Amino acid sequence: MKKNKGITLIALVITIIVLLILAGVSLNLIAGNDGILRKATSAVNKNKEETAKELVELLITDYQAEFYEKKYINGSYGGTSQEFILEKLRGGVSTGDYYVQLDDEMQDGFLNVYEGNEGTGDLLLLGMLQENGTIEWEEKINGISVRYHLNPSNDTNGNIMLTIKANSINGSISSIQSPLPQNEDGTYVVTENGEYEFTITDSSGASRTKMISIHKIDRILPPDFEPTITNITEKGFTIEANAVDNESGIGKYEYYIGEEKYESTKGSYTIDTLQESTEYSIVVKVYDRAGNSKSSAEIKQITKEGYVDYEGYINKHMQVDKKIYISSNYGNDIEGNGTQDKPYATLDKIAEKDIIEKGYSYAVVLMNGEYELTEKIFELSCDECINILGNKQKTNLTCHGFYPNSGGGSTEYEVALYRLRFEATNGGGNSYFLNTKFSMINVAWFCSEPGYASPSTFLTSNCYEFRNCTLYRGIPRKSSYSSTWTRLYTFY
Repeated sequence: MKKNKGITLIALVITIIVLLILAGVSLNLIAGNDGILRKATSAVNKNKEETAKELVELLITDYQAEFYEKKYINGSYGGTSQEFILEKLRGGVSTGDYYVQLDDEMQDGFLNVYEGNEGTGDLLLLGMLQENGTIEWEEKINGISVRYHLNPSNDTNGNIMLTIKANSINGSISSIQSPLPQNEDGTYVVTENGEYEFTITDSSGASRTKMISIHKIDRILPPDFEPTITNITEKGFTIEANAVDNESGIGKYEYYIGEEKYESTKGSYTIDTLQESTEYSIVVKVYDRAGNSKSSAEIKQITKEGYVDYEGYINKHMQVDKKIYISSNYGNDIEGNGTQDKPYATLDKIAEKDIIEKGYSYAVVLMNGEYELTEKIFELSCDECINILGNKQKTNLTCHGFYPNSGGGSTEYEVALYRLRFEATNGGGNSYFLNTKFSMINVAWFCSEPGYASPSTFLTSNCYEFRNCTLYRGIPRKSSYSSTWTRLYTFY
């Protein structure tokens, strides 16, 4: 009888143990980390997240449509799509059972999505508004999402302050393990580029890691460089910086030309407002995107002397058969293109045979200098046009009058003045152009005796083309022309 009781007790103990094991397995299946309750909660949260994402993205789509209408149809908004959407979200917006708010602790563009339509519920989602107006949602691992912000966010030659913000659907964040020193305000100090791994743990014991890659610190100066000068003209030149930076890259250029500074984001700079035949000191200073700078050594450059491409100008603007090149410097070796054997000291030394040949038109090309044109030279018989070409109003031509050959020949011929400073010294305006068809293009015209020659005389008698010219009248003084002439008209 006692033996049977012993067996019964053992069987009872075994039964109880089996029942406890079965109960533990059941509890784990229900409430464990992978239990039914947690899976059900995760499914509910997942459904909430997807619903919230859909509602927020629809809200952003409505804002984008409003943006396009105001910017491209009404023209009432001048900013970007991202700026418009951020303005709409500032202060918080409800959408369905959720609330969207900008994260004031982070930079513009970071979004927080809360349960409830007043922003008082649990933080459900973290997102980032992109430049194109779409949202990039933060990935959750083990129920934990992490975002971070760098200050400054661009390249820098100083330290970077790193802010980390984490959220968990399992509960509150209990700890963040960091390889970096932390400030009192909770930010982390980054002193050099690298890969930094953070471990985030929530109150339920769930954890995840976040690897943050930082390559924005550049404390290296740009290397030495030597600018070069190209495309030199009488008004300027082009500066090629020839600077490179293999760290953060070149971000800005400063071009110092004489006393002036010109800023640009490009590696070359062209200036066309300088004085001709003038030496300029040039220094280029470059800044990389982190703020480090390097200056070039000073170089000197002289702008070219003002000149005319005579051949090009004649070919483009004049129909002439022969060209006569004349220099005010008697010893200057000017090529005559077959129309002369040697240069002439002044215009009145041109032989009649060099100009008067029936059936030809001529371009008399005056190189820079002072020239005097006597009326004797043009007491000629000429059936064609004589073109007198100067150098951008830098060639000074003095004239006592134009007359046809009084002894016979043509009673009318053509004279055209181009690109020079013309001083008419004889009184009586019409006497300059007796029986002469006269044209002036790009000429500064000075009449020395007021009261004799009026603009109406010039324009109504024989002048049939007057273009890009300025007419002056006054009593000239050789030492200072500019201070003694009065501008009457400018014709275009």
